[in-house]
Amino acid sequence: MKWLWTAVLLMLAGVFMPLDNGFPETAAERVYVKMAKAAKLGDTQAVASALHDAENLWPDAPEEYFQVARQVQQVLVGMEESPAAKQYLSNLFESVSAKKKPGNDKKQDVTYFEQKAKTYLGFLELDETRHDKSRLLAIAMFVGEMRANIIPDYENRGTSRPGVEILEQAGVCDARALTEPAQIEAYEKAAKANEEDLLMNELQLTLWRNNRIMTFHLLRNCNRIDGGDSDSKEFMNSVIKNAQLSEKETKKLWPKSR
Repeated sequence: MKWLWTAVLLMLAGVFMPLDNGFPETAAERVYVKMAKAAKLGDTQAVASALHDAENLWPDAPEEYFQVARQVQQVLVGMEESPAAKQYLSNLFESVSAKKKPGNDKKQDVTYFEQKAKTYLGFLELDETRHDKSRLLAIAMFVGEMRANIIPDYENRGTSRPGVEILEQAGVCDARALTEPAQIEAYEKAAKANEEDLLMNELQLTLWRNNRIMTFHLLRNCNRIDGGDSDSKEFMNSVIKNAQLSEKETKKLWPKSR
């Protein structure tokens, strides 16, 4: 197993280690370098320290945060013989689960939902996650968060030529040819609104796709739970409520959910 872990570490290093190109390292690269060195030495405390540093990437750099989180995840999984690594892996899951949609920036929202789903899928490869009620409930909450942001019957908006009416009215083909301040302002406003529409298209697609993926894994793994005792029934009902499962989806958990 040690040879496999070494191969994984070398692969990750080749992808994520920064090149000596004369430019300063990013915060994410510095964290990864620190984490990779710690992993090579088998130093779980140093890996945990690198993860702590990664927290500083949130919420301003959500993509970098989740990228580092997934690398730390793979490093800790590779330290499978270390009890401390298992504890830090559990701490990582809690840290990821605590992250919520950053705000009203649609671009960051797209990154958040996409990257958090990928991180959870990595955890779902572990038996500890597939059989852990608390982790599955956290994933159910994430499914519910996605569903709360899905617009029912959404239709794509936007265009490849924003403000075309303004250009036609001005008798020009390019926004750079506009000279009237009112027309320039109107065009910029139309272009900004169109950009938001395109981002909303991307967000809704991201939500729709990851909702399907995460719901599939959630239902499949919840069905592994023995539903005979009262605690398990309470767990199932919590999953149904927090994931906002439909009646059809709820029936897939029947009779465990009652």
